[in-house]
Amino acid sequence: MSSSTAAAQEKLKADMIAKASEALPLGRKIVESSLYDWNPTARFLLREIAVMRMDEDSNYPDDAPEKFKADKVDWCWLSQFGLGLRIGVSESTVHRLIQTFREDGVIFYRDWWDDHGTHHAEYKINETVLDAFQRPSQKRGVVRPKRSKRDYTAYENNGAFKKGPDSRRANMEEDGDE
Repeated sequence: MSSSTAAAQEKLKADMIAKASEALPLGRKIVESSLYDWNPTARFLLREIAVMRMDEDSNYPDDAPEKFKADKVDWCWLSQFGLGLRIGVSESTVHRLIQTFREDGVIFYRDWWDDHGTHHAEYKINETVLDAFQRPSQKRGVVRPKRSKRDYTAYENNGAFKKGPDSRRANMEEDGDE
């Protein structure tokens, strides 16, 4: 096979991979991204927001602003309490995670007050952020961030067991004979 043919095949393969990643469903993009590694609750909440998105036929409050009614597709307006019930965490945990998502730019946020003075918040997942954090592969050996950000080199024993005499073992004999 000539080098130009091999190069053309590689370009075709790269184009197919790019198209396949664009066509992934939102839920799959969430679980295959590197966002919130080691935080399954955050991923589960994002996935639940994706599942609860509205479509054209979804019910929507009559007293919602007209501009929100016109743009309701892909927005989730389930309450934070309701989201917490669905994923099994407290409302405060959902609130904290949504604040994190907003700060990270993972979701778009809008809110409004209805005729009865009740506050409503809505969330829409920012797919461009998900696309930017997609892992190149879902196979073994993919580099993932460390689970802990703690720097063990700052400690005297560098994260290992301490060797030699220890003041906590003052009653014990040094040579191990009893």
